[in-house]
Amino acid sequence: MVISGNTRLIAHLGYPTAKFKAPMIYNPWLVHQQVDAKVVPMGVKPEDYAAFVPMLFKMTNIIGALVTMPHKIATCGLVQHLSP
Repeated sequence: MVISGNTRLIAHLGYPTAKFKAPMIYNPWLVHQQVDAKVVPMGVKPEDYAAFVPMLFKMTNIIGALVTMPHKIATCGLVQHLSP
């Protein structure tokens, strides 16, 4: 599926990104399900993370995020609502 202006994005946040596997797993599944969305690796250093997350979610085509190390704990203090 081609990325277009309608494609929704799922950020995969972590640092470093070289070993990220989720985009290789989820993107083919999204294509198979005919979902116009892509998981996009985004390398964010820990010292920039708290400022980056609020800006990321101002984007109108971001529908979510996968968060991995080293940002899992920091994310708990940045979200509006936590659920199990």
